[in-house]
Amino acid sequence: MEWMGNQDLKTRLHKRGASRRMKRVLVAEDDADFRKMLAEEFRTRGYAVTECVDGPDLVSKLGTYVLFGPPADYDLVVSDIRMPGASALEILDAMRDCDGVPPVILMTAFPCEDNRNEARRLGVAAVFDKPFEIEALMDQSMSLLEEQPDR
Repeated sequence: MEWMGNQDLKTRLHKRGASRRMKRVLVAEDDADFRKMLAEEFRTRGYAVTECVDGPDLVSKLGTYVLFGPPADYDLVVSDIRMPGASALEILDAMRDCDGVPPVILMTAFPCEDNRNEARRLGVAAVFDKPFEIEALMDQSMSLLEEQPDR
């Protein structure tokens, strides 16, 4: 067997995977340390991550769904419920009639049945009460991501 140079091997591997893009996760959390930790958990598992620092930032990333329909940018949204500027529930309520919204997992340090009921009504996949085991969130996330079609 003839040896291929490193560049040739990289080119062949790149071409082989060129038709599939890395699945993308949007992480919205106003606690910077927690957000960075979650983002790193997803990155180490091979996902592309976009971070949002508050409600308006989340609106800016998801607003295209409301205005223009699904841009197919995100395969999963993981968000804190209570953030400065807008709550995740308010944002999801504004998007409730949009097609193609990715699955959503919510997190909260202020669990209450009203929020859970509203999350269910809005089609949220899961709600995690803080503190929670990161592996439980990652297991749920990876299950939802595996259900998403490759693009």
